[in-house]
Amino acid sequence: MNRTSLRLLAASACLACAASAYAYDRAIIHNNAYYPVNVTIKYAACRSDSFTVPAKARTKGGSAGQATAPTNRGGCLITSITGNMSGQNYRIDPYSSSGTGYSQFYISYSGGSYKILSQWEVDPNEFLANNDSPEGDLAGSDHSPHPHRSLFGGKP
Repeated sequence: MNRTSLRLLAASACLACAASAYAYDRAIIHNNAYYPVNVTIKYAACRSDSFTVPAKARTKGGSAGQATAPTNRGGCLITSITGNMSGQNYRIDPYSSSGTGYSQFYISYSGGSYKILSQWEVDPNEFLANNDSPEGDLAGSDHSPHPHRSLFGGKP
């Protein structure tokens, strides 16, 4: 190998090290719906991820379903997350960005539809306490719907 080739090889190795230092965490999606949600995450200039986020537990005070994207995203920024509830007619508003490094996302009911929100848009403590859904409290004794309140306070 000549000197130029060795320099290029060394520079490439340094770039690879630097790129791994800027790797983003895998996306984690928390689901506050009583149904599983099939999601697709699109990344800027990288392959998409598709996977299912389990439903919220149907027990009193049940915990949200949670799933982690199957692929290490490296330096790829998330540009959108879409979702649908298989067999259900509930609308899910997608998450959209020009490109974000956020890794925590939440599916929650607010303002008449489900929404996929980033960690910047949600207080995780309020999300965990929020039991609003069009199905009502399925874990409760009467299974009847209850008034909905917005994630951001007040009526939708």
